[in-house]
Amino acid sequence: AMENFGNSLGIGFQIQDDWLDYAGEENALGKKVGSDLKLNKKTYVTLKYQEVIAGYSGTVEKYPPQLSDYHSLLELKEVLFELGIADQIQNLIDYYIQDALDSLEKVQPLTDTNQLYQLVSALRHRQS
Repeated sequence: AMENFGNSLGIGFQIQDDWLDYAGEENALGKKVGSDLKLNKKTYVTLKYQEVIAGYSGTVEKYPPQLSDYHSLLELKEVLFELGIADQIQNLIDYYIQDALDSLEKVQPLTDTNQLYQLVSALRHRQS
């Protein structure tokens, strides 16, 4: 159960971290958003975008094939919401975080005195 807890929490955290680089607020993050985009990093967001774009016929005219082809982060962020990618990513983050909590609950009750539960709760609501 603890192995699954760690795996699910790690995956959920990483996807959330990738997403915050596109959708987070710079003041809350304490760093520039869009650094993954500028570095052309392959993240869950870029892979999900490519998957969604590949599934639509005729979208190349409306949506560039690569995230790095967008002129601004704001334009890209709007497209990620428009295509439903933002919701899909948030749902996946929620799935992994909940899976981590379900695994943790098999070992310890999910109470405020459970430090791992406190950690997951903080990560679930993090903006930076």
